[in-house]
Amino acid sequence: MDADMGMANLGIVMGGLEDVPITLHEVLAGNAKVSEAVYEGGAFGVKVVPSGISLKGFQNADPDKLRDVMRELIGKCEFLVIDAPAGISRDGGVIPLAIADEVILVVNPELSSMVDALKTKILTELVGGEV
Repeated sequence: MDADMGMANLGIVMGGLEDVPITLHEVLAGNAKVSEAVYEGGAFGVKVVPSGISLKGFQNADPDKLRDVMRELIGKCEFLVIDAPAGISRDGGVIPLAIADEVILVVNPELSSMVDALKTKILTELVGGEV
């Protein structure tokens, strides 16, 4: 699931999901069901819930509904991998850290990236998550 609602790119990375009609944005705006936003992830053989790439969709999405969407998805799959936004944000960035069983931090070999990852690790632990 692409929980990076402002800078979504998982649909593009997973192959051909950048122009799908229903995304996480529509679900969080209350215009679609979670099941309508689940797609086959190209050659990877996984199911993907992409976020939309439009700024209008981002504006309409309610990040407070993300926790409910995640809970529904968790009940329907063996593993749920969440592409969360980098850094700390009030628009849903903390929710995946709090609800996930485990958090894997991905960093670039640059000092600023490592410092941001350290802050995210500390925040994850503050909200009860495990890195």
